[in-house]
Amino acid sequence: MKTVIYDTDSSSLEKAAQVIKNGGLVAFPTETVYGLGACGFMPQSVNKIFKVKGRPNDNPLILHIGSYEQIYDLALEIPEQMSKLKKFMPGPLTVVLKRKDIVPDEVTAGLNTVGIRIPSQPDANAFLKMCGVPVAAPSANISGRPSPTTFGHVVEDLDGKVDGIIRGEVCSVGLESTVLDLSTGEPTILRPGAITREMLEEALGIVYTGGDGNRPKAPGMKYKHYAPKAPLYVVDGDILDEIAKYNGKKIGVMLTDNISLDGDIAIQHLGNNPQEYAHNLFKALRYFDSAKVDVILSQDIKGDGICEAVRNRLYKAANNR
Repeated sequence: MKTVIYDTDSSSLEKAAQVIKNGGLVAFPTETVYGLGACGFMPQSVNKIFKVKGRPNDNPLILHIGSYEQIYDLALEIPEQMSKLKKFMPGPLTVVLKRKDIVPDEVTAGLNTVGIRIPSQPDANAFLKMCGVPVAAPSANISGRPSPTTFGHVVEDLDGKVDGIIRGEVCSVGLESTVLDLSTGEPTILRPGAITREMLEEALGIVYTGGDGNRPKAPGMKYKHYAPKAPLYVVDGDILDEIAKYNGKKIGVMLTDNISLDGDIAIQHLGNNPQEYAHNLFKALRYFDSAKVDVILSQDIKGDGICEAVRNRLYKAANNR
C-alpha cells in the first residue's frame, strides 16, 4: 500500500478527511500523541485499525470528535458532571459515557459504554470537523510499542500500512489523554494523564481510581504498552549501583537527575520538570531502540499531578512492573 502524506493546510486536511469518509485509515497529530483514525460508524474500517496495529479486539477505542455538540449524537446519557468538565474539552480528556446503539460494538469491544474526546490541537480539531463523523483512533503505532509523538515516529511504524499520514508538529503533551469514567455515577479515573486528579477533584469533588482490567473500559488497562525493544527496569534507589550490575552490556539510562555517567552508555534526560518528563518519555524510549541498547535503566518518577501519568506509562513499559 502507498501511504499518502498530507500537510496541514485546509486543502490537504479536506483530502485526508475524505479518506476517512471513504473507509480508509489516516494517522493524525493531536496534543497528546498521534492517533490512527477510521470512521467510527464503519465497523469494517474500525477493524482495519486492529489488523494494522496488531491490537487485540477486546481493547476498546476512543471516538474523537471536533465539537462538544457531537457528544449528544453518541451518548445515551449526559451526566450532570459533564457541565463541570467543559473547561477541559477540547483538551487531553476522554470521558466514558453510556453509548447509543449508533456506536458499533467494534469500537467499544462490546461494552455499553464509549470513550469520547475532543482534541484541542488546531490541526486535529480542524481535521475532525472536516470528517463530520466521529473518528475511532488509538495511538498511531504498532501495538505495544512506545506511542508516537512525532511525524517520524508514525512513518517508522505505519508507512506502507495505512492510507494516509498528516504531517503535523511534535505533540505538546506527549502522553495519551486522561480517561474519566462517568458511566457509573462515581467519577473514576481509568487512565491518568495531563488532566490530573487534582484538576478533576477541583471540578467534581471526590474522584475515584479503578476499573476492571480483565474487561477494560479504556485503552491501556489490560495489556503491556509503550515497551521499547530492550528490557526496561525502573530503579528505585541509586542508579549508579544498578548500572554496575550490567558491565559488558550496552546500557541505556533514562534520568530526571543531573548525573554524570562514564562509559558506553546511551543517555536520555527527561527534562527539568514533570511536564517535560511527559513530553519526552516516549521519544526517549524510541531513541533507545535506535541506539540498539541491551538493557534500559530508568530513574523512578514520583509525585502527584502529571507525574502520576508519567509513572503509569513508565511501569506499563517496564519489565519489573
